Amino acid sequence: MLKAYNIKLSFLLVLISSLLLNGCSWIEQFMIKNSTTETIVVTYELNSPEKGFSLFHSMPTLYEMTSRKGIDWEKKKEVEDADTSYYRVNVKLPPNHVLIIGSLHNQKYESYDQDFFNDRHFNLKHLTIKTADELIDVTPQNFDKQFYKANGDIILEVE
Repeated sequence: MLKAYNIKLSFLLVLISSLLLNGCSWIEQFMIKNSTTETIVVTYELNSPEKGFSLFHSMPTLYEMTSRKGIDWEKKKEVEDADTSYYRVNVKLPPNHVLIIGSLHNQKYESYDQDFFNDRHFNLKHLTIKTADELIDVTPQNFDKQFYKANGDIILEVE
């Protein structure tokens, strides 16, 4: 009887510890949403990190959007980067798709020049989005005016 009680108690402690450790971890994604009816072109350049971890990725991920403009995690698409250099990305973003270009782990994004944990770096040098009607130009200095935060994600939505 005592042995069964110890096993149940041990299992309960492991379960609670696992839940507590998992509950402390989160990811904030940097993304571009194309809510238009036309393909847009996203081009960005990254700074080479001297050390630590980069917020923005040279290999973005592409997903279809749901009818409510969320990410359809079941519909991941192949990314075709027209630029072959490692620190430049040039992608055609189809209508109703989202391009995830970076992520921040276990810290809330506040601004491009904030102090990031664990030697993370805001490594976005320049980003442009070309639509049929306009050219959107993003630099670190105007990044926070172009992107908005919603539900833990940092988003630039082209509508």
